[in-house]
Amino acid sequence: MTRRLFNRKWLKTAALTVLSVLFIAFLPGGAVRAASEEYEPFAILYNGSTIAGTGYMHRGTPYIPLNVLLQRGNSGIFSPDTSDMKNARLNMDLNRLNVYIGDGATTQFIKNNAGTVYIPLRSIDGELYAPLNTTAQFAGLGYSLYQDTLYLANTDSQSLAGRILSDNTPAVASLVESDGRSLSFAKDEVVLIRRETPSYYQVESLTGTSAYIMKDDLRMATDDERLLDYRFVPGEKPNFQGQKINLAWQYVGNISPAAPEAHEGIDILAPTWFDQIVEGNGNIENNGDLGYTRTARENGAYVWATITNNMSTTGSTNYTTKVLADTDLRNKTIAQYLFYACLYEVDGINIDYEDVRDSDRNNLTAFVREMRKYTERLGLTLSIDTLIPKPWTVEYDYAALGKTVDYIAVMTYDEHYSTSPSAGSVSSLPWADKAIQDLLTYVDGRKILMGIPMYTRLWTVSPTGKQITNRTMTMTAARELIQSKGLTPRWLPETGQYYAEYINGSNTDKIWLEDPRSIAGRLTLVYTYGLAGSACWQYSQGEDAAWDVFEAVYKRGLSPGSLNAPY
Repeated sequence: MTRRLFNRKWLKTAALTVLSVLFIAFLPGGAVRAASEEYEPFAILYNGSTIAGTGYMHRGTPYIPLNVLLQRGNSGIFSPDTSDMKNARLNMDLNRLNVYIGDGATTQFIKNNAGTVYIPLRSIDGELYAPLNTTAQFAGLGYSLYQDTLYLANTDSQSLAGRILSDNTPAVASLVESDGRSLSFAKDEVVLIRRETPSYYQVESLTGTSAYIMKDDLRMATDDERLLDYRFVPGEKPNFQGQKINLAWQYVGNISPAAPEAHEGIDILAPTWFDQIVEGNGNIENNGDLGYTRTARENGAYVWATITNNMSTTGSTNYTTKVLADTDLRNKTIAQYLFYACLYEVDGINIDYEDVRDSDRNNLTAFVREMRKYTERLGLTLSIDTLIPKPWTVEYDYAALGKTVDYIAVMTYDEHYSTSPSAGSVSSLPWADKAIQDLLTYVDGRKILMGIPMYTRLWTVSPTGKQITNRTMTMTAARELIQSKGLTPRWLPETGQYYAEYINGSNTDKIWLEDPRSIAGRLTLVYTYGLAGSACWQYSQGEDAAWDVFEAVYKRGLSPGSLNAPY
């Protein structure tokens, strides 16, 4: 089976492109940048003239000097914060900007609640640079990049927007019959022109009000006037019916890694981009990279941005309780998540909220439901990650969540975790099987993505069997360990894994291995229970041979049971 072509539509009709359509002609060889590559310099021409300063292409994102962006673009949009070079950013108050995101209802929700958002800057050789692909539309700049030169120019309005000339401008919902409503527009309000008659314009406000006004009450935008600071046009929501899908999370620190190379075994990449800032008044930490999204899509993968409650940060549980219980804080976080999802053109949002109190069960469900209301309008797939059903995981209302989201990715791993009292498998096959059966009592299997670990643990145990230490190992590191010790792992049918051990001084080191055969065993569960597919934690811990299994089973139709090669 070949990969289904994307059905996400980036509409470019005249009625929907108030702003100029911006494009990038990437350097020869495409936009894919290996993590080890340096920044590639380019010259900058503005309105046909060379200007001082050098730009850089890095991992599919063009960067230009901050001063160039502010001097050549609409600098009034941004409030630069450069007090800390490592955390320098361009702040934007969405409430005071003319933005149109998806539709009127979504725009109104984001404008009313998001507050100040930001785009991170990057320090290159001691100078601050701005990512042009995310700042250009706000700055009113169009650009194209050819070979080693970036061509920069100001954009016009295309005359599809206008300003209301006076206060309390009367309007009617229909030219045929009155519905009894009294409608009016305020002076200088920006509206979009939908259609016209000899005497009237049908207009839509930035918050979704549609009405007819007299043509004389509107001043059309002039050629050099920009009335919209940002606009996002939703695409068509992907439909995965009839196929199994594999998601790979990718851990992101402060800087997004390069998008992985194309692989038929990975359908969705889920970088951990957006984190709730603990005691941050509802604000979200932004680590997104539009170059990543566009490169991943060129490589044939969808991108679902993973959002987290910063569960490993001290105070996260208390603050999550606070946010989920406070309507204003909850709406602010949702509005910022939605804005960043649009800014980085992702295909979905993946919610990873962990260490949530049992008492927050209903509020967590309400948070997800509110999110779903707008992800549907924006054409975004919504998923949530949960622990397996147990008496101590009641914070997840599985039945309600299963009815709300498109997918539940159940974390069927950490059967034996870092602080476990005894050594054992990260995820034995019977344990994962039981977890899936339990979840199926609440959620339709067609909505379940089964978690698959790309890591294992090396356990050191005493002669009495007491666990002394353990450390996480990637698939590659585990394979290298086995080879360096000259070990021949033995297959354990009872766990569905290879196992090896060796003497370490007076102690014994033990390891239950994850490899292509153990993954194939897990995929039997996907088919046995009619699940939607799988979700792997996480990309950098896996190896090529592991991704090959997903391709062989999901795309080429091989039986998982036939993939039983020795370790």
